[in-house]
Amino acid sequence: MKFLPLLVSLAPQLLQLLPGEREAARAMARRMAIRAVLGTLVGLLLLVAAGFALAGAYMALAGRYGPPAGAGILAAGLVLLALLCVVGMALADRPATRAPGSATWDATRSAALAPLDELKRTVESKPVQSVLIAAAAGALLALLRRK
Repeated sequence: MKFLPLLVSLAPQLLQLLPGEREAARAMARRMAIRAVLGTLVGLLLLVAAGFALAGAYMALAGRYGPPAGAGILAAGLVLLALLCVVGMALADRPATRAPGSATWDATRSAALAPLDELKRTVESKPVQSVLIAAAAGALLALLRRK
């Protein structure tokens, strides 16, 4: 995704959206451009750090197993990392029925949070007993950790 060219092409439209607040739109476009530049800089720094990490890993593997085996092991690790990225992209492209706001999502979320909601109601209805129970549980855990 080419974020910076998209941002530059959208800047004039953003400025026209709020004709009475041209300065606010310019400030928003400026902030977006600064974020894009800083995000790109962070990405480049992470890429350089990853390059040094890979070089260090290769040197360590080459010293222990020899250069060909070290390169092979490192290549296999990179292939596994690429497979993990592919799996992550596939999971990100799941159907929208699992997205927040859908009926399935809401039903699953409410079912998962039901015990916590019950605990919240219990604590709100009996605060003193709840504090005493929490203190006793903490003391018991502290005693168990000592042993």
